[in-house]
Amino acid sequence: MLSLNKFVCLNILFYCSFDLGSVADSGTNS
Repeated sequence: MLSLNKFVCLNILFYCSFDLGSVADSGTNS
């Protein structure tokens, strides 16, 4: 259970970081 929670947390952080980077790089997001 803890492992899954940790994985999800890391996944969210990575996704958020990637999303922010994508938006900043593209400038505009549909």
